[in-house]
Amino acid sequence: MGAKVRALRLLNQAWTEKVRSMSQMNQGTSVRPFYAQEVIRIEQCTSPDSVNARCGPVVFKLCEKAGGIPKMYVVVEGWISVQVKDGRSAKLQTTNFGTSVGYFRSSKNRLEHVYGVHYDMDGDGKGHPVFHSQMRSAKEFANEIRNQYQLDDKVFDYAKRILRNVRVPTAQMDFFSVFTQLCADHLISNNASNTHPEVFSAFCSLQSACNMLQGVAHRLSYLNCKEASDCYRASHWYGNS
Repeated sequence: MGAKVRALRLLNQAWTEKVRSMSQMNQGTSVRPFYAQEVIRIEQCTSPDSVNARCGPVVFKLCEKAGGIPKMYVVVEGWISVQVKDGRSAKLQTTNFGTSVGYFRSSKNRLEHVYGVHYDMDGDGKGHPVFHSQMRSAKEFANEIRNQYQLDDKVFDYAKRILRNVRVPTAQMDFFSVFTQLCADHLISNNASNTHPEVFSAFCSLQSACNMLQGVAHRLSYLNCKEASDCYRASHWYGNS
């Protein structure tokens, strides 16, 4: 099976499972486009076993807080480069990624852009955390919301003055990781495992949907040494080349 075909199959399966699990967590939520073939596009990279997946943009309609009314729109788009190893059980191995996210509150014919962020990685630079985020205005994503949900709301950009050159260390926040974060932040309460076990069970399924995708840290030796694996402090977050 070719690298492009296998990567597309596995990523499509992950998307479909995540969407199904999100619906089980809260049936009032939605995401558009809905079908994997409209969301994920595969491009061949320079080597036969490497591909690049372009993901989105997609628009999530979510609750701002778990149990509320879905009135928040979050737009996500990104890309993931992976190596496709031989073997039916071999995982896709991340080599690079980038993700952009924009949050919008909907209120009385208004779309209020309240948060925007870009996630990526720099495995070589001494001044950048390996995985990091930078906040920014993502006002342009409002057009995706209008198109997907047939809205004509006026847009107010409350993120336009935010400082853009602060690099906050993060986990590997690729397109699928952000999907998981959105459901954790907006659809699951702290005591869901006790009061709403079905919600927590669906969230566990959502988390495991991407087990076939291995993070990029496997190829960065300084993140795999004993000192780094025993300590999560900032001394290990920056490239040492």
